Amino acid sequence: MKTKAIRIALMLAVANVLLTCQADDRTRERWTYVASGMYPIFECPERDYDVVGLRFNLLAGRHRNMTGVDFGTIVNICDGSCSGVEFAGICNVVGDSAWALQISAACNYSHHDARGMQLALVNWGDEDMVGLQLGGFNCAGMFGGCQIGVLNSAESGGGVQIGVVNVSDEFVGVQFGLLNINLSSGVPVLPIMNVMF
Repeated sequence: MKTKAIRIALMLAVANVLLTCQADDRTRERWTYVASGMYPIFECPERDYDVVGLRFNLLAGRHRNMTGVDFGTIVNICDGSCSGVEFAGICNVVGDSAWALQISAACNYSHHDARGMQLALVNWGDEDMVGLQLGGFNCAGMFGGCQIGVLNSAESGGGVQIGVVNVSDEFVGVQFGLLNINLSSGVPVLPIMNVMF
C-alpha cells in the first residue's frame, strides 16, 4: 500500500513538471494543466500558478485560480476565481468568484459572486449567489434561485426559500417554512408560506 502511494505521488510530480507552463515574460502569467498539494507543506507547482485542468490535494491545495476539476481530501483554496467542479472532504474556499458546482461535507464559501450549486452543511456567498444552495445553513448577500436548508438567509434577491426558518430583508418570491421573515413584505413574518411579488 505504501509503495502504491509513493508511485502515485511520483507520477503526480512528474506530470506537474511536464505540464507546468509559463507564458512570455511580458505577462508573467503562470499556469499548469495538473497540480497537487499538501498545503502548507508543499504545492506543486507553487501557489501563484493558475490551474487549468485537474488539481488533486492530499491535505489542502492552494493556487491562484482554478478552472476544471478540483479534488481535495480536506480543503480546496483558490485565492482568485474558480470555474468547474470542486469536491472537498471538509471545505471549499474561493477568494474571489466561483462559477462552479461546490460539494463538501462542512462548508462552501465564496468571497464575491457565486454562480452554480453549493452543497454542504454550510453554504456561504458573501455577495451575489445565483443558483442552488442545499445545506443546513445557506447564506447569501443578493440571492437569485433556490435555497433549501434548515436556515436560509439572503439580504435581498428573489426565488424560492425552503427551510425551517427563512430570513430576508428584501425578497421577491416564495418562502416555505415554519417561520418566514421578509422585511419588505406587507406582512413581514408568516408561518408556513410568505409570498412577495
